[in-house]
This record gives sequence, structure tokens and C-alpha cells, in this order.
Amino acid sequence: KPWELAARRKLRQGWNWFLCGQADGPGAQPMEKIAATAWLLRAGVCVILFTVGFMLKMSIYQGWLAPSGRVALAFVAGAALLFWSLRLLNGAYRLMGQAILGLALATFYFGAFAATGMYHLISPVLGFAVMAAITASAGFMAVRFEAIAVAVIATVGGYATPILLETGSKNFPALFGYMFILGIGVLAVAARRDWLPLNWLGLFFTYFLFIGAWRAHYIPADFPVLMTGLALFFVQYSTIIFIHNVAQKQPS
Repeated sequence: KPWELAARRKLRQGWNWFLCGQADGPGAQPMEKIAATAWLLRAGVCVILFTVGFMLKMSIYQGWLAPSGRVALAFVAGAALLFWSLRLLNGAYRLMGQAILGLALATFYFGAFAATGMYHLISPVLGFAVMAAITASAGFMAVRFEAIAVAVIATVGGYATPILLETGSKNFPALFGYMFILGIGVLAVAARRDWLPLNWLGLFFTYFLFIGAWRAHYIPADFPVLMTGLALFFVQYSTIIFIHNVAQKQPS
């Protein structure tokens, strides 16, 4: 059946991307070489990403910089990584450029979340606007350069931000608003390029963070806020199925 063939094709593309970093498979090059290159690059990205988060968090505990200085430093580092990645994307090091671009976007997420949810340097409305702008920029660049790796790195970095910069304080509205805006961007990019793994990542991380926040900070007075957030997430990830079928003119 056509839908079975399409489903198998999507699963094969997802497996190819997971294993060797490209949906069409290794092509003429050996599978071992492509897989080793892809996973070495991914490991390096993870090391740098967690190093940035660790250094920012250590600066908080050691009192090296004022809150405004920490946020500014995060945005300056993100801008430097962004400039470097754009230069690499136009040359022979496209894969490395994609990885560094993802790091730049994740660093911007660090700064935006810290300014809004941690230090309250800007209002929640302005903070969500900044996060929405970062998400929109990430989606645009991933689509522009046809780089699912950029989209995945930005997605993981965006959802990892509340975990890496967690301080033990409770702010459910800021966290859920951040996750909802990020989810809109993830689903929009996934629909634009038909990148199914982004839907899975967004769904997994959304409920992972929700359950983690609920178990860590819930008291009965928080019930209305948590139920509102849960309802929004359910609507967000359930209607994407119908939106996709309507756009593709397929029966639900």
C-alpha cells in the first residue's frame, strides 16, 4: 500500500540519518567511514555544548560576573560561533559548519533563558519574544541550508537549556511558555522539510521536562498551571497529525 511504502521510507531515512548523518544513506563512501565521521562530530558537539553550560553555571556559583555580564557573555559567544559557522558553511567544511551553527543557537538559548527565568533581567513577554526570535532564526537557517543536523542540535540545545541552567527555583509559567514556543518552531520546521525525527524529539523532550518539573516542584496549588500546560502540549502534538494530513490531502 502507498502509506506502508511511505512509512518504510521514512523509517529508513530516519535510521540512515541516525547512523551516518544523512537521510539518503552513505552513498558511494563506505558506511564505516560515514558513521565514524558523523558520530565523532556529534560527540565533539556534545562536549562543547556541555562545557559552555558548565562554565556558565560555574561562573554563577563562583560569583565571577554579575547576572547581566553572564547573559551578555553568552550572547557574545553565540554571535562568535554563528559568524564562524557561516564562514564554514560556504566552504569545504559544511558538516563542521552545521555543528558549530547548532552550538551557536544553543548558546543563544542559554542566554535567553537565563535572562528571563533565572535573573529576571527582562520581562517574561520580552523573554518569550527573544526565544521565539531565536527559534524562528534556527528554523530558517536549518531550512535555508537544508541541514537537519542543525535543526536537531538546536532542538536538543533548546530543550536542554532549562536542565543545564536549573537552579532549584520554581517558575512553571516561564518554563511551560518557553517549551510551548520552542515546540511551535520545532513542528514548523519539521513540517516544512518533512523531517519526522524533529517531531519525535520535541514530543519526548516536552513530556520529559514536564514530568521532571512536576516531580521536583509540584504542590497542590500548582494544579491549574500544570493542567493548563499539559492541555496545551497535548493540543500541540496531537493536532500536528491532522495538520500534516490536511496539507498532504491524505485521509486521517
